[in-house]
Amino acid sequence: MSERVPSSADRRLQSFKCKLTLQLYLKDGPFWDAVQPLRDRWEIIPEDRVPGARDRRLPHFYDRFELSSLHQDVRAVTTRGWYLSLAKLHDAIVPAQHQLGSARWISQKFWNTFLAACLLFDPPETELIEFANLGPLPPVGFVNLPRAKVDIETWTVGSVPDAPIMVNPPVLSQPDPEALLERERWLWGAVFTELGRRYLAPQGLDVDGVIEEILDDLGLLEQYTARSATVPLRKLIPVEPSTTQEDVRRAFQMLAATQPERGKGGRPSIDPLVAVQCAIWKRSGWTDPVIAERFGWSLRSDSYERKRRSNQVIDHVKRGNEILAGRKNPAE
Repeated sequence: MSERVPSSADRRLQSFKCKLTLQLYLKDGPFWDAVQPLRDRWEIIPEDRVPGARDRRLPHFYDRFELSSLHQDVRAVTTRGWYLSLAKLHDAIVPAQHQLGSARWISQKFWNTFLAACLLFDPPETELIEFANLGPLPPVGFVNLPRAKVDIETWTVGSVPDAPIMVNPPVLSQPDPEALLERERWLWGAVFTELGRRYLAPQGLDVDGVIEEILDDLGLLEQYTARSATVPLRKLIPVEPSTTQEDVRRAFQMLAATQPERGKGGRPSIDPLVAVQCAIWKRSGWTDPVIAERFGWSLRSDSYERKRRSNQVIDHVKRGNEILAGRKNPAE
């Protein structure tokens, strides 16, 4: 079995899904503004629950059923229009850094389950985190990111046995630029040669001479040079058979030093969804030890030397209450 290697994208993607879930729960923010008109369009009355993994209305089960056997309300969301709605929601909401796979349509497929759940269901206030965990985004292998349109349901990870897999790896699968340039030269060389044979040679004109005249008269070479100088450079680390892990680590340090916007680390910030969930649980009577155990947080001793308090719970509950107090659409 392929080893799943850690990925910072894993944490960022989950944090982003938590952000979307919170906007859905609070009924406030860009995601809610995108969801509401789609619910109206499809006449969806959302259920207040976390759907099961095998819920028939979630996209990855559609193609396994005959439409004639489905109930009318389920059949309504199996149409091409429904999939287009999910794709447009993906493109409007999911930024490039959170898209998955080597093409946008692959990312749309991976996100479909979570986005469909957000249209069809409302997150229960005591299960916000469970709702955010819907539609786990799968890891992919470096060696077989699809470049052509394939059936994503049958595409499997790891075409090389035991190749590592990772969620949203920071790896670009790009053709060799020199090879691309050579193919471009071949194409236009063949076009110009045939142009000369068919249309210029019969008139006693030389294709090379005509091209030189056009370049000189219009100053195209100078314009080409000036435009080429404005093309941004992407700094990549090519891993060849001779490249060592230490080479990659040091190259990363060099590139990171040129990016002042990079975070400096330190204590993780409070996730707003987790904060809201803690505040709701606290209002429902949950104790600090119970909440702390849910997240694996440490407890500190009180004046009676009993571990009944958690600074992390206190901080999260405080932040969660602030968010709930400031929401624009409070629950009725």
